[in-house]
Amino acid sequence: MGFSTNLIFKQLVQFTRWLYYRVTFTKTYVMFDLDHLSNLMGNDEQLVAKFLQLFREEVPVVLTELQKAIQAGDWDAVNIQAHTLKGQLGYLNAVELQSIALEIEMDAESGNTELIAQKAIDLIVGVVDLLNQLAV
Repeated sequence: MGFSTNLIFKQLVQFTRWLYYRVTFTKTYVMFDLDHLSNLMGNDEQLVAKFLQLFREEVPVVLTELQKAIQAGDWDAVNIQAHTLKGQLGYLNAVELQSIALEIEMDAESGNTELIAQKAIDLIVGVVDLLNQLAV
């Protein structure tokens, strides 16, 4: 590894430790509304359960792809992944997280990329909290 690659690796390790600490030892309790989802699904409990199963399976993949796209500076991919998350979060009426995803989407589209990484951290932590709440 060259110097810059080594430095990036160290920063990634520090970020991972920080994120683990934040997710493990803080409770933000993201607001969401399962009644909203149920209404959208026609109060079909099986459909709600299927959506939640797919949400738990697919959202971590989207978060990983978002993180990779940010690291690569692929703003088109960032835009797509943030748009995907925005839609999925809308079904749960997770307005705060949906708003962050929208900001990331708009920033990526407009080229205003300076704060995307920080917003993505907030989004990832919030979505992990949401996933943990849905697992209960």
